[in-house]
Amino acid sequence: MDFLEVPGGIYRIGTTAEGVQVCVQEWKSRLINSSYDENSFRKWIEKEFPAHETVVATFDLQQTLVCNGQVKNFLEESGVRAPESITTGLPDDHPVWGVSLGWATSFATWVSRKDPQYLYRLPTETEWEVAARGSDFREYPYGNKFDPRAANTRESGHQSTTPICAHANYPGPFGHYDLAGNVEEWVSTKYVIYPAPPD
Repeated sequence: MDFLEVPGGIYRIGTTAEGVQVCVQEWKSRLINSSYDENSFRKWIEKEFPAHETVVATFDLQQTLVCNGQVKNFLEESGVRAPESITTGLPDDHPVWGVSLGWATSFATWVSRKDPQYLYRLPTETEWEVAARGSDFREYPYGNKFDPRAANTRESGHQSTTPICAHANYPGPFGHYDLAGNVEEWVSTKYVIYPAPPD
């Protein structure tokens, strides 16, 4: 497991009113259908409004998503159910998916017991957004313009997950991969629509 530091400091997170409008205009033709109108989509995006500053302490975040190969010993020792990413036969270098928050937290606790010099945990939602957006408040981890080559999304044409380093040419602001696309990730804090209290 390779970890990269995200320096502590004051970061801007959330989105502006203009950012909401730009997002709706850019994505509405791709995401909206007869059962999901533009107004519903706008309300979904507005949960990220307003943009605001937050303070985070320095933290380390694994450079890649947790992959199937990394959890095999955990599965053998703990007896927990295998994630869907393994039961569906995906390779060891593909990210874990199809697990609960409790499962993800248990894995972090297990890793902490195996490597007691560190405390492994899930990032908070704020930490995750800071790692993905950086100090320059970028729209995507790899920049401000959507690029289907930079992440595993529907627009990329992949029919499944991709290996954890498949988009290594498009790292996030601190060198992390797959902070956009591939799979959704658990965080340790409860989702609260902005403005939210600090984590």
